[in-house]
Amino acid sequence: MSLQLTVPEGDERILECVDKGLDVFGSSVKTVIYWRFKTVYNHERSDIARKPDLFSECLRTFFGERAFSVEASIVAQISGKLHPINVNISDSLTRAITEARNQLRR
Repeated sequence: MSLQLTVPEGDERILECVDKGLDVFGSSVKTVIYWRFKTVYNHERSDIARKPDLFSECLRTFFGERAFSVEASIVAQISGKLHPINVNISDSLTRAITEARNQLRR
């Protein structure tokens, strides 16, 4: 018998935005980022909504200065789909995810 953890609906909506933001750079990039998040940081994709700072660190260590473009792509998806209050396209990924998550839980 396997234990299957369910992701809260709000978190899943955030994760879909993360997927779409990463898809801009190709499916192989997305696969590598999620693999790296799991192997180096010991966290699953489902943890991103709860640990946005750690995911942001994962992006920065992988992409270096180019991480800004990757984070901006994800923030644009979150802003466009979830419309979090007080989040601008120039905000950090951590802020965008945190604000979206707080708003979705209300």
